[in-house]
Amino acid sequence: MATFALIHGGGGTAWDWHLIVPELLERGHESIAVDLPTEEESAGWWAYADAVVDAVRERQPVTVVGHSLGGFTAPLVCVRISVDLLVLVAAMIPSAGERVDEWWTNAGYEDSGFDDVFYHDVPPKLAAEAQRRERDEQAKALREPWPLDAWPQTPTRYLLCRDDRMFTAGWARRHARERLASRPTRWTAATKSPSAGRASWHNGSTHTPPASGTHATSRRRCDSLPASAQPVSDATRAALLHRTTSGAIAAHGER
Repeated sequence: MATFALIHGGGGTAWDWHLIVPELLERGHESIAVDLPTEEESAGWWAYADAVVDAVRERQPVTVVGHSLGGFTAPLVCVRISVDLLVLVAAMIPSAGERVDEWWTNAGYEDSGFDDVFYHDVPPKLAAEAQRRERDEQAKALREPWPLDAWPQTPTRYLLCRDDRMFTAGWARRHARERLASRPTRWTAATKSPSAGRASWHNGSTHTPPASGTHATSRRRCDSLPASAQPVSDATRAALLHRTTSGAIAAHGER
């Protein structure tokens, strides 16, 4: 059995993982979804990381999963406690000293051109609940430089899912390749079946991104989004990828 620490994205809450937690449990894994102190103005990046550490407590080592803006927090946890594996789910990958508002330009973010990049394939009731649970990002973390000098030595895997309109498959693949180029990274392509909501998986080899046309995701809120992006919550993770993500994460935990 593996223990997963699940870190939500910008504007989100632990609820974002509420459909994934029982799926991991069915596979025999424990999961802890963490609420980051996003509404506390004094909270910096290390306060975010410590919220995860405090939630995990004695359950170590763990697999740390960061979605979207959670990609800024997840690697910080890896230098605080014993972590077996770091999984990035359609995540923003920071560079040393980079602020969130700088990341969009530095990472070469490309707008997909769609008007609805978050809830385009979410059932209306679930989308409404996700929007109701959105939180404002008030913490100073979003205005602070990312505090690590280098990526941690923790084994890292990047999960992309096919239908993302915020971070498109081609852009996300390039982003992960560029930002994790110096790390031995395993790639997983998560291909979602629109009809069954199930997922099929195949693993790429070390340093080698999967073939084109196989992945991407959906989602996002962050106060420093580019003007063309809709400011809504990462709570869509629970709606769009609960089976896809849980299956891939569980597969990582069983390796």
